Formats: sequence, C-alpha cells, structure tokens
Amino acid sequence: LSLSLSLSVPLFSPLSFVQMFELFSFRHARSDYILLADADFLPSPSFVQHYRNGSYLWYNRAPSEEQTSSAEKAAFVVPGFEFLTLPKVSVAVPETKHELVDRVLNRKDIAPFSFTASPLAHKPTDFNKWYTSHEPYGISEYQDKFEPYVVIKKSAAMPMYDERFHSYGMNKVSHIMELAAAGYQFVVLPNVWLIHVPHFESSHKRQFLQDPNERLRNRLTRFEFVVRLMNKYKLESCALVPPNKLN
Repeated sequence: LSLSLSLSVPLFSPLSFVQMFELFSFRHARSDYILLADADFLPSPSFVQHYRNGSYLWYNRAPSEEQTSSAEKAAFVVPGFEFLTLPKVSVAVPETKHELVDRVLNRKDIAPFSFTASPLAHKPTDFNKWYTSHEPYGISEYQDKFEPYVVIKKSAAMPMYDERFHSYGMNKVSHIMELAAAGYQFVVLPNVWLIHVPHFESSHKRQFLQDPNERLRNRLTRFEFVVRLMNKYKLESCALVPPNKLN
C-alpha cells in the first residue's frame, strides 16, 4: 500500500473543496484503477485482493475478443453501508461479509447506505442478491438516480466530473450517468464493500437544504447537463443503457 499526498490551494475557485479534491484526485492519481468513493467511507478488509479476484472472475466470463474493451469500460460497483445509530467506540466494523450480512439482516444495526433517505440511489445494486452472491454480476437495469461507488480504470477517455456542479448535490450521480452514456457496464463485486463513518452534517449540505434558490440552481444545472450529454453521445432518449449482458 502506498500513499501519495498532494496540496492544491487555488486562490479563487467557484468549486467547493470537495469538488476540487475530486477533480484533482482524478487527474493526478498514479494508480491504474481509481475507487470513486467519499472520504468518509472505510473499505472492507483485504479490499484490493478481493477486488482483484472479483474483477478477474468477471473478465474471464467475457469472450476473449471483448476482454480488452470490457476492461476499459467496466465500472465495478462496491456496495455501500451505514450504521443505523451512532456506534460506540468499542463497536467494530464488520471484518467479514458473513458478519456484515448478519448485522444487516439479524442485528439490524447496519443497513445499505442511504436506503431510507434515497432508496433509488443504490437500488440497481440489488442488495438482496449481493448478500448471497459469490460471483460478480451486472446490474439488471440502470436508472437515472443510480449513484454507486465504483472502481474504474484510469484512461484518457474516462469521463470526468462536470465542473458546473460547483456546490452540493448532483455531481456524483451525474458522473455515473455519463459513465452509462459512454457505454460503461456496471458490475457488482461480491466480496468488497464500504461502510460510512458517521460525522456532523457539512455546511455545504446545510446550505443546500436551507436555500431554495441554491436547490433550484442545482436542478437547472442538472437539466443543462442532461441536454449536453444527449448531444455529446447522440442519445435519442434518457434511457441510456440496456440491461448488462453479463448477469
């Protein structure tokens, strides 16, 4: 495991700190693959090894002539979870998938991330299928509120975050929409996950929730983004992608 730290301090920028960090990380990542996840999530134990095993299984299922293109345009979905109540310091995060599933289904102190607040955001992941899955599987249907955490291969053609989303909201879900429009396949990995670390609400989120003008501006930017996307990728409708071929 290697850690590379960089400091970027723009004097003037309309972007929030989080968005500057996202864009900077995208452009300067030294690894071949990038995990697109918020900093307040912990990866599961042995994440890299389980990711390699899962992606290897999926690549081997594709016909040999499609494996190169599949590697370039695969978005490996990493299911996200959250504590339902603020955990005590003595409460450890799950060490195995079996323990995680038990705490979701039986102990009920952990749940799929944002399941109550935004149920459509992770619905295509199909958590009920993931609980018993031992192999990677493609999502059955993309929908425009889908915003999973994903691992993708870094490339010159990789879509970037849209800098017009310079405050809270819509930047990640819009990026996932562009991955779909660009032909990426969303493949859920069976033995990796992320768990959210509870924290105080950010000032950007509070401002977004309390300011109706800010929310309206954000939605208008979203509409502009969708129009640009349809023109860029020659889309005839917002139904961006068919169900994945590999399920």
